[in-house]
Amino acid sequence: MINIGKNTTMKNVFITGMSGFTGTHLFNLLNSKNYQVYGIYNRKKRIKIKNAKIIGLTPTILHLFNIPIPDDMDGRVLTECFEEDSELANIFIKK
Repeated sequence: MINIGKNTTMKNVFITGMSGFTGTHLFNLLNSKNYQVYGIYNRKKRIKIKNAKIIGLTPTILHLFNIPIPDDMDGRVLTECFEEDSELANIFIKK
């Protein structure tokens, strides 16, 4: 949780599909209830990530939440998923 004031905390939530009818409404509902919402938009443009493996999902999600990645964790942050000029693509990966 994130402390945003005296007696107020903001909960974090991750949505794997924020686009479309259901995802958009879920995002709006959670956002209106003071959740910090992170998620994945379905993209029509296909991207290829070289040497991506499923074990890269956990480090990538930890990076999204700005949580340090343990040294003994396998996989890597799949930085190719992020827009080049985005904050996520340009912040240091914490280990």
